[in-house]
Amino acid sequence: MDIEQIKSFCVITRFKSFRKTAEFLNISQPGVSRRIKSLEDELGVTLLLRTPQSVIVTKQGKEFLPYAERTLKILEEGMKQVLDGERQESLSIAGTPTVNLSFLPKVIKMFKEQVKLNINLYTAHSQQVYDMLLDQTIDFGFITTTFPNPLIKYEKVHTGKFCCIGHPDFVKQYIDNNNNIVKYPIPIIFNGGLYTEPWKSINNYLTNNRYYEFAVEVQQSTLVAVGLAKAGIGLAIIPYSDAETDLKDNRLIKVILPDFELPKRSIFIMYYKDKILTEKEKLFIQTAKLTVNENEESFV
Repeated sequence: MDIEQIKSFCVITRFKSFRKTAEFLNISQPGVSRRIKSLEDELGVTLLLRTPQSVIVTKQGKEFLPYAERTLKILEEGMKQVLDGERQESLSIAGTPTVNLSFLPKVIKMFKEQVKLNINLYTAHSQQVYDMLLDQTIDFGFITTTFPNPLIKYEKVHTGKFCCIGHPDFVKQYIDNNNNIVKYPIPIIFNGGLYTEPWKSINNYLTNNRYYEFAVEVQQSTLVAVGLAKAGIGLAIIPYSDAETDLKDNRLIKVILPDFELPKRSIFIMYYKDKILTEKEKLFIQTAKLTVNENEESFV
């Protein structure tokens, strides 16, 4: 097996055409066919099936493709390392909105106090961050839910609790000083569009519960939910970090729910298992892991 065989296979899965692959690689079409056949013979499986209209990637081909792509990527990184002496002095990372607002600023500050390195920071939701890593747009991703993939490594770097919050005057109308509900249904600011844990458990609890009614449904923005809670529109269940300042300044207060234990939420750093880490990248991971905290009054 050689790199030209792997490269030909990766290109043909993109174009779905032996002719276009040959043009792209600037070799003959029979040359592409020979490379693919040699690769299949060595692996002992069929990777591609020709049809009159296109090329079909088999099940074995789809399983082999991510490893082939990573092989090319690693080779490219190695060549760049040799030619440049060192990887480009930058780091591309992505995180979810809450992670980027409450967790990563502390990590980045601590990291940049130790090394000089440019950081490109993207904000997206967990699925999008995961896709960015697969597309190799970023070096590291920070998400709150994991997606099974044998090529990806996940490491927990932080854990924190959720809290239920409301404006003091609003809470007095519905809950007494002993946390007993004295009036219901209580208007709730519902975080919609979030279908992974722990949001799934939280939203299942709130849905069809006689003690609560939806006042406003917010689409994937816990910070907007905080603003609505401060305006006295309803209670909101959010990560502690999103309301930390307002809670300390008593613009919001915490509410203990009588029949529901608020869950914890973890943050994971993810990267390719076979990624050849530089010393600075290793330091970045270590810095992120230093912030692990099981305390409720935590960053998330």
